[in-house]
Amino acid sequence: MENPDQADILFQQGRFSDAIKLYTQELETNQKKKDEEESFIKNKRIGICFFKIDHFQEAHKYLNKALELAFNLSKVDTSYISELIEIKILMAEITAERGEYDRAMAKLDDINKIIESDQSLNAHLSAKLLYSYGTLHYRLGKYKKAAEYFEKGLEILEKNPIDCEEDFVDFNLSAGLVYTILSEFPKALRYIETAFDFILRK
Repeated sequence: MENPDQADILFQQGRFSDAIKLYTQELETNQKKKDEEESFIKNKRIGICFFKIDHFQEAHKYLNKALELAFNLSKVDTSYISELIEIKILMAEITAERGEYDRAMAKLDDINKIIESDQSLNAHLSAKLLYSYGTLHYRLGKYKKAAEYFEKGLEILEKNPIDCEEDFVDFNLSAGLVYTILSEFPKALRYIETAFDFILRK
């Protein structure tokens, strides 16, 4: 029999399809108990899993439900405002995956206004937003602009390094890829080597 943490272990291992099965079972239990907090967590995790395996329609469905739950929970616990913003960033990325770049950019700009207006939000949200801006500009073929966003995000992470190893890897690999395309190979190599250093430390 699976232990209660097995879904999270599968998630951390990148076994997203297997994690979905367990999270879905747990979600059914949470819904029967009318446990909004746990239902939020499971909907968010399932949405992220579907996003990771490129099932964007399903990802949108679960993330949208997580968004509704986070909105309700934020009325009594303001820490859920950060969760709301993180999900909105993911949903903007899904919009970009569908090729709706103008809509995705508009969504990111709206999120940016929220983050800029609330100094209490953690720095990692700003970094995540910059990563999304970077990937969107990469899709648009604006590689120098993409590199700027990745580097700005890395500056934030370097000042706030707690629990962000995975983000460091993503930012460095993405910056390395962009600089490879721009034929700036010494920079590309530096970022890629940094990413692999983080991977080897795990």
